[in-house]
Amino acid sequence: MEVVIHMNDEKNEQVDSPESTQVRLNFRIPSRMPTLYAHHMIVQPGEHEVTISFFEVIPPLVLGGPKEQMKLLQETGIMAECVARITVAKSRYPAFAEAMQQVLSQVTSEQDNTEKEQANADSGGDNKKDQQFR
Repeated sequence: MEVVIHMNDEKNEQVDSPESTQVRLNFRIPSRMPTLYAHHMIVQPGEHEVTISFFEVIPPLVLGGPKEQMKLLQETGIMAECVARITVAKSRYPAFAEAMQQVLSQVTSEQDNTEKEQANADSGGDNKKDQQFR
């Protein structure tokens, strides 16, 4: 990925100007960087940024029978702990959202293919007859 660094804030600045230069952006993930699981997220737009908070649901340790467990959960709720907060400049947020949409499309396509393969396997692989009569 090439990044253009602008030394001033003029929007109409040419890339060839002496105040700009192109440098390669090297992405590095530290070996000790934790990977956390998120069940939920909240997206909050601000004046100049968008903040995304990721939450992990932490089920409580509940003893007793199913009725006692359900009563306690209804009374106390379940904790969703924030495991990460990311703030993105509003000007960069559309590119982040587009990247996430591309991954969503890929994941959805893969899930559809898996479901079709499973349905085909469940029907004994002979769905051509079914398609003829539709």
